[in-house]
Parts: sequence; structure tokens; C-alpha cells
Amino acid sequence: AIPQVWINEVMASNRVGSGIVDNMGEAEPWVELYNGGTNAVDLGTGTYYLSDSETNLTRWAFASGTVLSAGCWRVVWCDGETGEGTNGYLHANFTLHATGGVVVLAREQAGQVRVVDWGAYGALDGAHSYGSYPDGQPNDRRLFAYPTPGAINNPASPPVNLRINEWMENNTQTALNPL
Repeated sequence: AIPQVWINEVMASNRVGSGIVDNMGEAEPWVELYNGGTNAVDLGTGTYYLSDSETNLTRWAFASGTVLSAGCWRVVWCDGETGEGTNGYLHANFTLHATGGVVVLAREQAGQVRVVDWGAYGALDGAHSYGSYPDGQPNDRRLFAYPTPGAINNPASPPVNLRINEWMENNTQTALNPL
């Protein structure tokens, strides 16, 4: 059986103040994985890879012992700064592009590397992420106004700032009702 590990959320443009920071205090692009299964998955032992290319599926391999527990999330910083990967922080060797791109999760199986999940995202500003709702399903991905790295994705819309600017109590001459 294939473990239920999914690309759950992507934040390709992470601004200071709008998202989380990595272990170096930097607001970097990130990908969140989610294990929707009932068993923990060792992403290193199963030879899992993360990539920003559909033609190079093995761009970045998870280190042995990288475990994703059942029902949990894991953030991978996609900042090209692998030397910052310490104390459980994962830093991929590629960078996500704010103007759009693709993220691929692949796995070695029977001697071949196969795509487990992938997602294409459009331009993302520093305040929005893109991902799955509900968590762990690859069929309905959307833009999120509230990024939630390491937590349940939040599909809520931001409040609309709408105000009545002007009104007229008794209109008999200025603007006539065409009906």
C-alpha cells in the first residue's frame, strides 16, 4: 500500500510578518506535507524526494530518519539553503518561485521513481498560500488567505472592508430610478 503522504500547502512568497520564519529567522518559501494515513512514514527510508521540476523528480532527497507521523504535517523550507537543515528543520536545495511553478513529491518504488503527488500553483503574493482543503486530498486545491504551516488548512475568506460612503434620504431630483 502507498502511504497517504500529500503535498498539503505551498507558500512560494513568504513575507516577514505574514508567515512563519525558519530556524535562521528568515521568511523563506515552504512546502507543507501531510500524512493522512494511520501509520508513521519514514520519508528517508522509503526514499522520498521533493522537486520543483516534473523532469527531475529526484532533485532533493529526504534524509534517513525523517519521519512524518500519522495525521501530522511537516514543513520543508524551499530556499536552496541546505546547510541550514539542522535540529529537525528541513531545507531543500531549490527555491520556489513567487510567479508560479510546480511542486512534486516522488518516491522510489520497485527500482523506479514515481510521482506520489504534485501540484501546480500560480503567482502567490507574500500573504497567501495554495493548498488542499480538506487536508490530504489532492483534488480540490485553492488559494488560502490564512497560511497554516503545520496545522489544519483554513479556507476562511478575509473580512471584506466595505463601507457606505454616501447616502441620500430623499432623492427627488439628483439621481432618478430608471425603473
